[in-house]
Parts: sequence; C-alpha cells; structure tokens
Amino acid sequence: MTQQMSGQGAAQGATPGGAQAAQAFKRSCGTCTLCCKVYGIADTQSPIGQWCKHCEPGRGCSIWETRPAFCRQFYCNWIMLDWLGEEWRPDISKIVFTIEPSSGFLMFQVDPGTPDAWKREPYYSQIKRWATEGLSQAKCVLVFVDKAATLVLPDGDAQLGELGPQDRINIGPGGDGTIKVEVKRGPKPS
Repeated sequence: MTQQMSGQGAAQGATPGGAQAAQAFKRSCGTCTLCCKVYGIADTQSPIGQWCKHCEPGRGCSIWETRPAFCRQFYCNWIMLDWLGEEWRPDISKIVFTIEPSSGFLMFQVDPGTPDAWKREPYYSQIKRWATEGLSQAKCVLVFVDKAATLVLPDGDAQLGELGPQDRINIGPGGDGTIKVEVKRGPKPS
C-alpha cells in the first residue's frame, strides 16, 4: 500500500459550505480553541504548536468576523461526529481529531504541551482499533505532535518525523510477519 500525504497544513476537517455548514452540526466549539494552537495558519503567521496571536485561549477568536478561510471552513470531528463522546472534545482530550479529505487518513493533532495525551486511555486503545480497521481499507492513522508524525499500526507505532506534502508512506509486510513502514521523501517545497 502506498499513500500520498496532502501535508499537515492541508484544510483537514474542512467542509464545503464553510460557515453555512455549521448550522447542521449539533455541537459547537464553545470555549474550545485547541485548533488555534495545533495548526499552522499562514494567513495569521501562526506556527504549528503555538497559540494564534488572535486566539484568546478558552474564549475564542478576537477576529472571528474576519478570520481566514481555513478557520471558517475547519470543523474537527468532535463537532462533526456527534457519536464521539465528550472525552474527545479537544480541550479535554488535548487532541484535535480530523479526517484528511483526499486520503481518508485519520489525523490526530496533539497539543504539544501534553505530547503523550494520545497515549492515554481511553484514546490510545480507540486509536489502535481505528488503525487496525483502517489498515484493511488502505487508510492510515497519523498522530502529529508539532510537526513530528507517528504512524499508528496494530503491532506498534512508527516514528516518521516531519512529513512534507509530496511524501509517501509505503506500508507492506515485513519478512518476520510484522508490518514494514518506509517514507519516500518527495521534493522539498521551495
């Protein structure tokens, strides 16, 4: 199986219709602002892993009416999937969970202030179950802490380092019955 990454900076969780689509969701962000920390937003010059300069943590965005398109279109899975329990709310779990639109990969952006949050229960066992289910459908489960990526597999976790938009993850059987993982690096963006 070979999968191409769209890159960590893609509009993960974005939905067509932007703010209009928010009306269909049963949940709202409320006081949660973790997406304002774990994603890098070029329009606001906010690096990955640092609070956006326009974010008031626990309160919201100070430029809500004029926020960038990425922010207007972004919805995490806790907002979009009402079957996820309250424990998956990003400000509780310290994890922003999305599905990457072009690949269907499950993506978990972890608050760098609590880098092991994804390894705690009930998260880790559920993430492992999703990894097992996804592998049979050529869908990967990736966890990011800042820019460092980890591929979650049924038999272990593979540290991938920083992934670029053209990088490919090759997954196949290892000679000893394990799963072999290799990252084919694409050209560096100029």
